[in-house]
Amino acid sequence: MRNVQLGLFAIPLQCIAIAQVDGQRVMRCGLVQGFHTSTWVVVAVQVVGALCTAVVIKFAGNVLKTFATVLALLLTCGSSMVLFDFHPTQLFFEGIGLVCVSVWLYARPGDVSDVLGLCRRKESSPRSAPLRHIPDDVSEEELPPKDGQIVV
Repeated sequence: MRNVQLGLFAIPLQCIAIAQVDGQRVMRCGLVQGFHTSTWVVVAVQVVGALCTAVVIKFAGNVLKTFATVLALLLTCGSSMVLFDFHPTQLFFEGIGLVCVSVWLYARPGDVSDVLGLCRRKESSPRSAPLRHIPDDVSEEELPPKDGQIVV
């Protein structure tokens, strides 16, 4: 709702600015003069991105919203590479790699610590049970349970 309020406030101000700066040219050639195919492609990408963002905001959690925003930026960059001959740097590709790894770590089943082999848990323990680091030479049965830990 805040965006609608800001937009309704800004539209009359922008119409005044257009009339002052380019009023004669707009009257002669129209409001979208000079728009090329690439301009309309950018507008279409922004519209599709905004609609996708609206769907994500309505149906997703905060972390997923962040990943969706990053994905939208990456897709926009990919489109820019194709449409506008954009040449990203090595650091940009390293950033893309980190983003892809973070999305994979977030979306895959299991805990990161399980993948890295840092912690062990019994297979029958629920997923929400807290993890404990247990040295390899000690069995779980020898350790007393910690507060809040589920022992099966």
